[in-house]
Amino acid sequence: MKKLVALILVLSVTIGLIACGNQETDNQSNSSSSDYSSKSSSSANNKSIQSVRLGADDSTNLLSSQWEFDNFTVNQIKAEAEDGVLELEVDWQNTTNRAVVFNDTAKITVSQNNNEINVDQQDDDYNDNVLPNKTEDFEFDYQYDGIEQPIKISIHPADTNRPTRTVIVQLQN
Repeated sequence: MKKLVALILVLSVTIGLIACGNQETDNQSNSSSSDYSSKSSSSANNKSIQSVRLGADDSTNLLSSQWEFDNFTVNQIKAEAEDGVLELEVDWQNTTNRAVVFNDTAKITVSQNNNEINVDQQDDDYNDNVLPNKTEDFEFDYQYDGIEQPIKISIHPADTNRPTRTVIVQLQN
């Protein structure tokens, strides 16, 4: 009788583990089969994927919702791509009770194929002091290397209380 109970217990645990393993494998294969060309998809690790058409008449808003950090909020990031240049426009709000410069509050990194892309051009608004609860926008231009590899845009808050937020851009003809 003890052997029968032990055998049933072992079988139950084994079947449960197999079922959980298959469910996890299905979830992983579903998430890994996400196509970079999808218009808007999200995952739990604060990343989303957006498509940007080369030479489009209008810029593409890359965020489906605001990115809120402790000292600022990113309202939107717009992107345009043409002739090897990715132009980003970042609209943000100072949520502190003092005037701040975005560069003192956060860092933007743009990378392609695991290589950081340097800013080719930036406007003066990036270095403006922004009063409490006021918004500002600024633009950066980046030289990208082809459209085959996606471009990763990340905002890293200066305080470490909030995670980095990232959007992946897949350029399309």
